[in-house]
Amino acid sequence: MLIPFNAILYWLKYNENLIRHNYNLGFLRIETKDSEEYVTDLNGVKLKSTINLDDVDYCVNNVNPYCAMWIYNKDEFNNFVRSKYYNIENIPGYGRREKSAIGLGGERNYWYQGTLIPLINNKLDCNCKIYHLPNNYVENSKTKFATIKFDESYQNK
Repeated sequence: MLIPFNAILYWLKYNENLIRHNYNLGFLRIETKDSEEYVTDLNGVKLKSTINLDDVDYCVNNVNPYCAMWIYNKDEFNNFVRSKYYNIENIPGYGRREKSAIGLGGERNYWYQGTLIPLINNKLDCNCKIYHLPNNYVENSKTKFATIKFDESYQNK
């Protein structure tokens, strides 16, 4: 995984406020092919749902919030350690490797109300991108992984 510095700044900007509202800040894993960026984890389904919190519009990632990594501040990490989910066997809906990579942001663990990505000018904040360096999904035409371009992954109304 390559986590650009802009993605860290993005996390610093939005994370605390979303935690206060019991939401997880979302990232999207990206693979590239022919200079195009594809989202690896949407499995052929575009993001559509939105929510407004404190006058900021967000896209709700209710398709697949998995992004193979997580970042927590000290308080949230301590809450994680004290929770039943610190034992990855208690994280439902994922294989063993994915359980450790999803942390508290899974779609079925009921920790957060959801995973949100800020919208800027009705488009996903481009700083939500993290890069899956093996690029193995975009090269595999037999899967629905990495079939949607980043710029087309949010279908606004």
